[in-house]
Amino acid sequence: MKKSFPDSSSLFQSVLLFVQKRAGLTVTFFAVLIAICAWGLKFTKLELDIYDVYDSHFQSSSDLFEMKEYYGDQAQVLVAFSFESIPKAGDVCKLLNWSRDLNRLEDIKNVTSLWSLRAPKMQDGKLWYPKTLNDPCVLDPHSEFQLSEVFKASFFRHLVSRSGSKDLVFDVSFTKTGANLKEIQSLMDHTDSFTKKEFKSAKVRYLGLATSRYYFRKIMQRDSIYSMLVLLVILIFMRAVYGTWKSGGYLILTLMGSGIILYGLMALLGMPIDILTNNLFLMTAVSGTADFIFVTQHQMTGNYHDSFKKLIRPSFFTSLTTIVGFLSLNTSDLSLIQRFGNGAAIGAAAEWLMLFLLLPAVLKVINKEKVWVNSQKGISGKWAQKIEEFSLPDWCLKLLMVLMVLSVPAFFFLNDQDSPVLNLPKDHVMRVGYEDFQKKFGWQGQVYLYFPTKPSIAEQESILSKIKASEMVTRVEDPEEMAQEWTKDFPPLKQELIRRELSMTPLWEKYYSSEDTLRIPLYLKEQDLHSLRKFRDEILPICQDQCRLAGQRVVYLEYGEKISRTMIESFAVSILLVVGILVYLLWTVNKLQHFWAVVLSSLMGPLVILTIISIFQIPVTLITSIFLAVMVGLAGDNAIQYMLTDDENLARGIEGRARASIMVTIVMILASSMFLLQTLKPMKILGTLFVLGFFINLVGDLFGLKGLLTRKADQ
Repeated sequence: MKKSFPDSSSLFQSVLLFVQKRAGLTVTFFAVLIAICAWGLKFTKLELDIYDVYDSHFQSSSDLFEMKEYYGDQAQVLVAFSFESIPKAGDVCKLLNWSRDLNRLEDIKNVTSLWSLRAPKMQDGKLWYPKTLNDPCVLDPHSEFQLSEVFKASFFRHLVSRSGSKDLVFDVSFTKTGANLKEIQSLMDHTDSFTKKEFKSAKVRYLGLATSRYYFRKIMQRDSIYSMLVLLVILIFMRAVYGTWKSGGYLILTLMGSGIILYGLMALLGMPIDILTNNLFLMTAVSGTADFIFVTQHQMTGNYHDSFKKLIRPSFFTSLTTIVGFLSLNTSDLSLIQRFGNGAAIGAAAEWLMLFLLLPAVLKVINKEKVWVNSQKGISGKWAQKIEEFSLPDWCLKLLMVLMVLSVPAFFFLNDQDSPVLNLPKDHVMRVGYEDFQKKFGWQGQVYLYFPTKPSIAEQESILSKIKASEMVTRVEDPEEMAQEWTKDFPPLKQELIRRELSMTPLWEKYYSSEDTLRIPLYLKEQDLHSLRKFRDEILPICQDQCRLAGQRVVYLEYGEKISRTMIESFAVSILLVVGILVYLLWTVNKLQHFWAVVLSSLMGPLVILTIISIFQIPVTLITSIFLAVMVGLAGDNAIQYMLTDDENLARGIEGRARASIMVTIVMILASSMFLLQTLKPMKILGTLFVLGFFINLVGDLFGLKGLLTRKADQ
C-alpha cells in the first residue's frame, strides 16, 4: 500500500489529505477551471497605448478623450523624406504624386504638406484661394527645386527644414483614431517601395505618435519570446541542479497552468493586457518558482510526501506575502499599476494552487507519487555548501544597515524621468529619425494648449505671446495668425468674408470645435518628462484657469508624476502588511525574541535597493516603478521558510533550508536576466534591478539574518 499523507488536524494537512483522497475530483475541478480560463482568453483586450486607457482621476486623461470626441482626432504619421542634395523639380513632383495617391486610399483621410498651404487672392474682382507653393510638376523637371525664404515665416513653417528643400515632410492622417499595425505597415511598405523605385539616395523616416505606437507594439510582439526563454532557462537549471528533466517539466506545467488561469481570469474580468500586464507571465515565472524549488530541494534528502507536508504551510505564507505585496499597488491612482498588482496577485495565488493542489492530485491519478529529483545526476552541491558557510563581515552588515536607514530620505530624491525617444536603443530607426528631425526642424514633440472655453482674441493673443517667448517652444500654431495673414491686405468687408470662409474649412476644425473650445498645437524642442514638466510649470501662471497643456505626452507626464507617490504609498503599505504577517508567524511559533533580526533582515533587500536607486538616480518609469512592490512581496519569504520548520531553533531552520534559498535566488537572477535582452531601456533597467535586488535580498535574508542572530547571541 502506497504511503499517504498523514492525517492531521491542521488546516494545511487537511488540504493535502483531501487532495489525496479526492484526487480525481481535484483534477476535474482544475481541468474545468483551466478550460474555462482558456476559453476566456478569446476575450482578451489589448490596451498598449494611451489612447486606449481612460482614467477619470487625471485631468490630462479627461482632456485627451474630450479632444478625441470634439475634434475627431485621427492617428497621424509624419513621413519625412531627406535628399543628400537639393532635389530636382521632377523628383519633388514624384513626391507630390505619391501624396495624391495616398489620398485615394481607403485608410487615409488626408495628407498635409507645404503644398496644402493656400492664401486668398483677388483676380478679376473675384476672391479665390490658390496654393502658395508652385506645383513642381509644371516646372522644368531637371531644375533645382528651392523653397522660397518666405516659407520659413509661413504658417506651416514647422514643416520647413533648416536645410530647405533637402527635407520635405508629409503629415498623413488616417480615417481611424487609432490606426492598427496593418494600416501603418501598409503605409510604410507602400512608401518604402516608392522611395526605392524612384530615388537612389533619398531616405524616408516615419515619426509621430501613431508611429511610436506602431513601433512599440512591434517591440512588444517581438519581445514576448523572452517569456518562453524564461521557461527554457528554468528547465535547464532544474536539470543541471536536480538531475532530471522531470523536475523542470513539472515546474513548467504548473507555471503554464498558472498562466492560463491568470490571463483567462483577467480576460473574463475585463482586465486588459497593457504595457505592464503584458509581462505578468514573466513575473509569475520569476516569483512563482520559489515554492517549487523549496519542495524540490526537500526531496534531495527527504521523501515525496514529506516534501509537500513540510512545505505547504510556509509556502502558503510566502505566497501570501507576495500577494500582499502586489495588492498593495492598489494604493496607486494609476489604473495601469492597479491592474498589474491585481493580475500579479492572481498569478501568485494560481501558482500556489497549481503546486500544492493540482500537481499532487495529478501525480496521484497517474500513479507517479515519487520524488522527481536524482542527486546522482545533478551537479555537485559543494559550491553551494561553500556559499551556505559564508559569514557576512561585520563591516558589511553595518554598511547594509546604514543603507537601510538612508532609504527614508531616498524616497524624496527619486528620479521620475521618462522619454519615449531615449527609451529606445541608440540605433533604433525611430530614435535616429527623431534626433535627425530635431536637428533639421528644431522640434521633436507636439502638445496642445487647450482652452475648455474659447477666449476672446485679445486674451488669446496675450497668452500666446508669452508662450511664444518660452525657450522650450519652437512653434506656436496660432490659427489667428493665419486669419490675420490672410486678411491683412483686404478691406474690412472682404476680411469678414475671408474669416467666415476660413472658419468653414477642415483646417479650422483642427483648432475650434462645435463645443466652443480652442486648442493650439505647440511644437516642443524636447519631449522628455523633465522638459515637459518644466514647460507646464512655466505656463501655469500664464494660463491660470483659462487653459492647460493637453495631449498624449501630457498624460504620460501626469502618470509619470504619480509614479513616485505610487512607490511610496504601496511600499509603505506593503511593508506594514508583510511585517504584520511576520509578527503573527513569530508569535505562533514562539520566536518573537527574534523579531528585530527577522524583520530587519527581511526588509534589508528592498530598502537597500531603494537607496541604490536614489543614489545612482536610476530612472523610475511606468515600468520600473513596480520593482519595489515586487521586492517587498518577496520580502520575508526566506525568513518564513526558516521559521516554519519542525526545529524550534531558528539557526538550525536556516541551516536546513539555506540551500533552497540560494537555488531560488540563482534561478530568479537567471530568469530576470531575460529582461536584459528586451528592446526598451526601462525593461533592461528593470532586469538589472531584479538581478541586483534578488542578490541583495539573499544577502539580507540569509547572511544578514545569520549575522544579526550571531550578534544577539554574543551580547
